[in-house]
Amino acid sequence: MPDITITIPDDIYEVLELDMYEVKDWLQNDIDNKIRRLTDRLITQHTEFNPKKLSLSAKTAKIRDLHLETAKLKTIRLEQEMIR
Repeated sequence: MPDITITIPDDIYEVLELDMYEVKDWLQNDIDNKIRRLTDRLITQHTEFNPKKLSLSAKTAKIRDLHLETAKLKTIRLEQEMIR
């Protein structure tokens, strides 16, 4: 599992603490929600399954089987196509 580290300047962190009890927990929750929304969207767009009836592990397995292009690879491909 990738371990991702972000850096937030102290003064910005203090601002975040004015609104959030635990900044790290809030960030993890935000990432978890992004994952949930994205997996549901991909399942809806690229399969015949209802994402509400699948577990997260079933969703990720089905998405992996689709062999979709990553955002980074898609950007590189589109940039190369524009050069041609």
